[in-house]
Amino acid sequence: MRARAEHGPAHRLPRGAGHRRGRPDERDHGGEAHLRRPGDTSGPGAAAGLVAGIGFAVGPLLGGLFADHGDWRLAFLVNLPITALIIGGALWAVRIPRHAVRGSVDVAGAALAAAFACSLLLVCDWGGTEYAWTSPMILGLGAAAIVSLALFLRRQATAEHPVLPLSLFRVGALRGAFLVQALCSVAMVGTMVYLMLYLQVARGVTATGAAGYLVFMALGLTASGFLGRNASVRASLVAGTGATALALAWLAFLRPDTSLWLVRAALTLVGLGFGQLLGKLIMLVQQQAPAAHLGVATTGIRWFQNLGMAVGSAVLGSLLARVLAARTGGLDISGVATHPAAVGAFVSSLGVVFAVAAAVMTAALICAAMLRTTDRRPEPLKEPAPVA
Repeated sequence: MRARAEHGPAHRLPRGAGHRRGRPDERDHGGEAHLRRPGDTSGPGAAAGLVAGIGFAVGPLLGGLFADHGDWRLAFLVNLPITALIIGGALWAVRIPRHAVRGSVDVAGAALAAAFACSLLLVCDWGGTEYAWTSPMILGLGAAAIVSLALFLRRQATAEHPVLPLSLFRVGALRGAFLVQALCSVAMVGTMVYLMLYLQVARGVTATGAAGYLVFMALGLTASGFLGRNASVRASLVAGTGATALALAWLAFLRPDTSLWLVRAALTLVGLGFGQLLGKLIMLVQQQAPAAHLGVATTGIRWFQNLGMAVGSAVLGSLLARVLAARTGGLDISGVATHPAAVGAFVSSLGVVFAVAAAVMTAALICAAMLRTTDRRPEPLKEPAPVA
C-alpha cells in the first residue's frame, strides 16, 4: 500500500481537511435509527438529520483546529474516546434477545470477499499511474480479482451460512439497493475530499476555515431531516440522488475565482440531497429482505457502501492525477502550491472529477427511480433450536 499512501489524493491534501475527510458518509449513521417497532416504515426523520448535521459540522472543524493549531495526529486520536462512548452506550442501551443457534462463521467466504475487494482496489489505484494497464502487475491483480470473485460466488452457493447469500439477489429491490448504494458511495467519496482540496490549494483557505464550509452542508442535512420525514423510502432516494447529482454538476463548473458563496450554496444542496439518503437504503433492505437473512442483508448493504467508497477514492484520485499531469506537463498535486500558474489547470482538473461523480450519481438516480418495492413484510423467524 506504500504507493497509495505516497501518491493518493488524501496524502496530498493539506493537513487539516478534517479527520473524517476520506469517509464522508460514515460519520454517524452506521446503525442510526434502525431499531424500530415492527411495521414502522418511517424514515430516520428530523432528529437523524439534526444529529448528522452536527456530526458533519463539528468533526471536520475539530480536525482543522488540531491541524492548524496543534498536532494533526490528534484528529485521529480524538476518535478513540468517542468510539469507547459509542460502544459503551450501545452495550448499555440496546437490549436484543439472544438465541443460541448452530452453525459456523463463513471464514473462507469472508477471506475471498476481502481478496476480491483488495485486488479490485489496487487495479483501480495503480492502473495507468504506478503501472501500465498492460503490465504484469495490473494483469495479475485483475486475474486475481476475477478468480477470487468466482471462488466467492461458488462458496456462497455451497456454504451452510454464507456471508452474502446469493438468494438475496433474487429480490429485485435488494439488487437495486445494493447497486444504488455502491454508486452513491463512489460519487460521494470525492465531494468533500476534492472540495477541501479546491478551497485550500486554489483559494488559500486555512484547514479550519475549509472545515467551516461544511457547516452549510450540515444545515442542508438538518433541513432534509424535516423536509423528508414523511416521504417514502423510494421518494427519498430519488430526491436525494437527484439533488446530489445536481450539486456535483454545479461543482464541476468551479473556477479559481468562483464566488465562495456559490460554493456554500452547492454544499447546502449536497446536504439536502445526502440527508435524504441517510439510512434509507438500509431501511429498504431491512424491509425487503427475508427475515432469516436480515442480518447478512444489512451487512451486505454496508459492504457495498465500503466497496464503492474504496473504488471511488481510487478511481477519482487516479483520474485527478492523470488529468492534472496531462494539463501541466507532469505536475502533481503537491506541486500546485509552488506553481501558481498551475492553479487554473488544477481547478479544471477538479471539474473533470466532479463531472464524473455527477454522472455516477445520475446513474444512481436512474436506478433509484427504477426501484420496485413490495408491501410484504418478512416472514417471522422461527424459534431456533437450542444447542445441545
